[in-house]
Amino acid sequence: MKTPNVPKHVMTPDSQAVAEQAFRNLRDQLAELTRICASFTGPYEVENMHRRIVTSARKLAVVDGCTLYRMGDNALHFEIVTSDSLGLLYGATLGDAPDFEPLPLYDDKGALDESIVAVRAAGTNDIVNVADVPNTPGYESSRIKRFDQTMGYTTRSILAVPISYCGGPVEGVLQLVNAKNALGNFVPFESGHISTARCMAGLIGLMWHLQAIDQGPV
Repeated sequence: MKTPNVPKHVMTPDSQAVAEQAFRNLRDQLAELTRICASFTGPYEVENMHRRIVTSARKLAVVDGCTLYRMGDNALHFEIVTSDSLGLLYGATLGDAPDFEPLPLYDDKGALDESIVAVRAAGTNDIVNVADVPNTPGYESSRIKRFDQTMGYTTRSILAVPISYCGGPVEGVLQLVNAKNALGNFVPFESGHISTARCMAGLIGLMWHLQAIDQGPV
């Protein structure tokens, strides 16, 4: 008897839906990349471009939230805060600055406060990737849990990238929150997310450098 030809890979409705969503994500990422590149070819305001880069970082990396911090007086100051699921978009040209207290780099004993992800990234000048936030040591007493409880949110993964210009001193941090897969579920950050975040952080560092040149010596 002849054995019937059975396809080795049969795509189920669920797997087809995932593949279609992945294709749409890729299409949207390419379109966003084109827009952000085109925005540099004409005149622009630095503050507006900050917001544009942060928004693009969230779309290109396919994450739920993104925060831009800027260094000042040994603390990280909130510049822009955005979250898709919470409907948040604060900072830049949107009116008042985000109503969050700055994050001090050092505790009362003068030691780097590594319990705060963004502070750790700034203080060590290194990328910090937290794959499973609720199961990290110190989570129960952390700022993250207090934020989640207040906002009705669940922070699963965090990626914090220091911002500098050409290897100079750290000037801020770009932090991505909750990477999403094709189904929209929150997942850990992977190498592709890190590459995207580093690219966007580099653009912000360049913007700040150009802004400093325009403003001239104080």
